[in-house]
Amino acid sequence: MRQMADNKEKDDYKLQDGLIDIQERETHELKNIDKQINRERKIALNQIDTDVAILRRTKLAGMEKQIDEAKRRQTGGKDHEFYMADLLTQYGELVKKVDLDIADQKEQKLAKMEENLNKRR
Repeated sequence: MRQMADNKEKDDYKLQDGLIDIQERETHELKNIDKQINRERKIALNQIDTDVAILRRTKLAGMEKQIDEAKRRQTGGKDHEFYMADLLTQYGELVKKVDLDIADQKEQKLAKMEENLNKRR
């Protein structure tokens, strides 16, 4: 009877050690997955920022070109001043619109990125 109890106790210790090993491996794997996800998050954030900057430059380039052309052909009259003021006003409105559009797109991309990364975990 005593020997059966000792054998059971030994088996319990072995089982407990095995469970501890499994738990340690799972913890290690989770840490590795977290590190990989964080690396991917940084890369994705950099890519999103780059895409946003390119999109902003692209959308504003046409209006900036118009302003530069108007500066080069200055006539010095009141009409030209009004024309430049009008162009600059339009440019300011375009910048506001583009920034709002880009902020929405960036928010959507960030949400999608986080969703994809959370699915991996």
